Amino acid sequence: MNRCTRKWPVLTFVFLLFPSLVLAADTVRIASIYSFTGHAAPSNLLSIRGVRFAVEELNRTGGILGKPVELVELDNHSTPIGSKVAAEHALEAGVAAIVGAAWSSHSIAIARVAQASSVPMITNVSTDADVTRVGDYIFRVCFTDPFQGKVMATFARQDLRLKRAVIFKDLISDFSMGLAAEIRQCFEKLGGDVVMEVPYKHRQENFLGPVRRALAVSPDVIF
Repeated sequence: MNRCTRKWPVLTFVFLLFPSLVLAADTVRIASIYSFTGHAAPSNLLSIRGVRFAVEELNRTGGILGKPVELVELDNHSTPIGSKVAAEHALEAGVAAIVGAAWSSHSIAIARVAQASSVPMITNVSTDADVTRVGDYIFRVCFTDPFQGKVMATFARQDLRLKRAVIFKDLISDFSMGLAAEIRQCFEKLGGDVVMEVPYKHRQENFLGPVRRALAVSPDVIF
């Protein structure tokens, strides 16, 4: 079993929690909401392909609760408002569950629609803790920003015994900004010193200047 299909027992478990979502239908209709177009599309491609592959695997092995899975793909156009609209279209299509999105800001927009209609949603890579705080119909199969930040900061301080840190953060990425904040909080709580935060922008290719600034303050570690 590969990494993709290992995640799908979680979806089956969700349907065991909410069996009424599939008992009345001939197929289990699931929406896949990701960025098929727009600036987020390149980073969403593996998730899109993973969902397709997993649905094929599920249907080859009997589907979910003995019923074939029907995949409904919807484009969120790389925006939160597009994600909200896609979620509304998913509900209009009568889906039993939603898989997606990738970016946390997109997933939060979808989650609010799904929760309000009591439709389960599972995100595979959205790490912002606020995603699943939307409600009890919202799930994830990845670690959260607070967990990742704590693990990295703790490893640097307690295992490697490093003191001075520099953090690089993408100014237009909710994920990067959130993770940077979590690392800083935990690292400093453990007695470390974040001597500099270096901003950069998504798709920036030349990091010579930022790296030189970081090295100038003699850090023990760069996040």
